[in-house]
Amino acid sequence: MEAVFAKRYLPSAMARFGKVKSLSSGGKRVLDVGCSIGLLTNEIAKKSGVAVGVDIDKTYVREANRLFPNCTFVFGDSKNLPFKTGCFDAAISSEVIEHVDKPEEYAKEVSRVLREQGQFVLTTPNRDIGRPFIGRVPAISLIWVLAKLTGNKKFVYPYGHYYGGFSPKSLRETLEKAGFRSQKTEYCGFWLTKIFDDFLYILAVYTGKTKESSWTKKPSVAIRLVSVALLALLPLMVVITAIDGIFLSLGIEGYLIAMQAEKQDLSKP
Repeated sequence: MEAVFAKRYLPSAMARFGKVKSLSSGGKRVLDVGCSIGLLTNEIAKKSGVAVGVDIDKTYVREANRLFPNCTFVFGDSKNLPFKTGCFDAAISSEVIEHVDKPEEYAKEVSRVLREQGQFVLTTPNRDIGRPFIGRVPAISLIWVLAKLTGNKKFVYPYGHYYGGFSPKSLRETLEKAGFRSQKTEYCGFWLTKIFDDFLYILAVYTGKTKESSWTKKPSVAIRLVSVALLALLPLMVVITAIDGIFLSLGIEGYLIAMQAEKQDLSKP
């Protein structure tokens, strides 16, 4: 259990969760598409009051319902959401669209379940930023180095299929085809947060904990030790996230795109 909440306080998670919350105006009902074990869904519920998570992995859904009884979690495919048309005020989705084989269908389904002028906020890796470079600044990427040395693709994408990243332009175009109008594009994640993110990925690969639900059941000794260390270093994590935020505020691109879009009424000229 403690491993899950320690993961929540990694600088990378703090950065993207914070960005999603800051870009979301909320609403009475918010949908988290690809919710995993519900960490972000729970954060949004504190702001909006009603948050529903959906995920294609039944294990994630089961664990999310156990961990966060204040939210509702259901099984479903992001390209065929099990909800009525126009039943949500807003939708969020963090690090999901790059794992979907048909992102336009995914975006159209999100649009379908949103009311007119409903808001969609999502994050995804920035394709314009090469893995060994963060924010156009040379930086050592540990998982990139290990992937090259070992030939093990799990070091790069341990958490599932990866169908390709997006540039800010291509992400905006994908959402526009689905009936959204991009309102704001921001970035999160810079050099310091990337280092901690790499450590997490390496730990996940070496311990076989590549499914997030596996962190909730009998964590290994290594994961328990990392969890204790991360929680003890929480003040440092906050500082690191803030420092990276300063660099991003100067106009340097981060390795994650955060985009806010609004559903358009296509029946109007």
